Amino acid sequence: MLVGDSEFSRKQAEYYQNRFKEQLGIEVKIDAQTFKQRLAKMTAGDFDLCAAGWGPDYSDPMTFGVLFTSWNENNRGRYSNPDLDEQVLIAMSSLDPVTRMEAFDRVQHILYDDAAILMNYESGIVYVTDPRVNGIVRRAVGTDPDYSFAWLDPERKGS
Repeated sequence: MLVGDSEFSRKQAEYYQNRFKEQLGIEVKIDAQTFKQRLAKMTAGDFDLCAAGWGPDYSDPMTFGVLFTSWNENNRGRYSNPDLDEQVLIAMSSLDPVTRMEAFDRVQHILYDDAAILMNYESGIVYVTDPRVNGIVRRAVGTDPDYSFAWLDPERKGS
């Protein structure tokens, strides 16, 4: 199992190593690498399992949907399923939101059914903001929070 060399990555790998042994009787060797080394091994396909993350590049489900297509260079495990490729092409070629979401739904089911990806966690951040600060922009993709147009309202009382 190829993982990063951070303490979190090592603990996560040890957890899965234990679970695979206890639940499936599978021995898993942990290969902890620096980011640069891990990326090189991922690109070369030098792993059996890999713990990696992905964050959105742009505000559309396609940023995740296209990730496991056979032609995507970020598909480091070289997963290939013609049905998934077809659904992504449907989503790419349609402007109809219903058509696109139905295609993405099928993509998600294909990935889960094939166990191409095992979801581990979703990160999140909590912010506390003084009520006197206005104009903060929150985004799911990009700079978050964005204080570019924020201003302080000295008349408003803080809590």
